[in-house]
Amino acid sequence: MWVFNPNNKMQLSNSLSGASRSIKSTESRILRLLLDNQDKAVRKDELIAETWSDRVVSDSSLTQAIAQLRLALGDNGKEQKIIKTLPKEGYQLISGSVCFENSYLTKRQKIICDNVAEADDNTAKNNVRPPQEKVQTGYKYQRLLIQSKRIAVKALAFTVFIVSTLIFIWAASIYMQTQAVSKRPWSVEISDGISFYIEDSRASEMLYKELVGKIRKNISRVFISKNHEQFYVACVYTPDQYQDRQILNLTFTINYTTDQIRKHINESCQ
Repeated sequence: MWVFNPNNKMQLSNSLSGASRSIKSTESRILRLLLDNQDKAVRKDELIAETWSDRVVSDSSLTQAIAQLRLALGDNGKEQKIIKTLPKEGYQLISGSVCFENSYLTKRQKIICDNVAEADDNTAKNNVRPPQEKVQTGYKYQRLLIQSKRIAVKALAFTVFIVSTLIFIWAASIYMQTQAVSKRPWSVEISDGISFYIEDSRASEMLYKELVGKIRKNISRVFISKNHEQFYVACVYTPDQYQDRQILNLTFTINYTTDQIRKHINESCQ
C-alpha cells in the first residue's frame, strides 16, 4: 500500500517495497481529492477547479497529470488497478491502495477540530445562523463559475489546436523542403492507418517498431526524433470526448523504456 503525505518532500512511500516517489504539486492536489473521496467518482470539473483554481486549463492537462500520477503509483491506463477512469463521469481511487500518513491525519484533524470549536464559540456568542439564501446564492455562484471555466477551457483548447495545427503544417513543410539536403532525413511509414514520421536514426527506428500496432486507434500521426539525451514524440489524435483533433508534444529522457513511452503515449492521447 502507498502512504501519502503532501507535506513531505517525497510525498509517496510504499510500506511493502520501501520505494519513495516525489510528485508535482498539481498531482498531489489531485491525489488528495481522490483520497478524500475514495471509491467515489470525482468529476473532471471538480478536479480541475480544485487543482488549478482560477487558471484556465484544458482536459488534456488533467489527463496528463493522471497519467503521471498512475506512473508514480505503479499503475497504468490499461490495468487501472489504483486510479479508475469512469467514462463521462471522472476518476475514482480504489480503496485500500493509498492511505494518508498518520502524522498528516493527526495534524489535519487538529486543524479541523480547532476550526469547528472556533465556529461553535462564535455561533454561541452571536446566536446567529447564516441565512439559507446566502448558502444557495454561494452554491449557484460556484456552479456558474465552474460552467464559465469549462466554456473558457473549450475556447482555449480550440485556439491552441488551430495554432498548433498551423505550426505543424509549417514545420512539416520545412522538413519536406530540407529533406533532400538534410544529413538526417525523415522517413514516413503507414501502419494500421497511422502515419509515422521517423527521424533517420537507429534509436528512432527502434522506438517506431515498438509502437507499431500497440498505440491507440484515435492517433492519426506520430512524429519521432531523438538527440543524445532524450526522445521527442508528437501525436496528432482525436480525443474520446469530442471530434476536434488535438496535438500533444511529449519529451522522454533516455531513462524511459520503450514500454513506458508507449504506455505514456496511450494514456495521454485519449
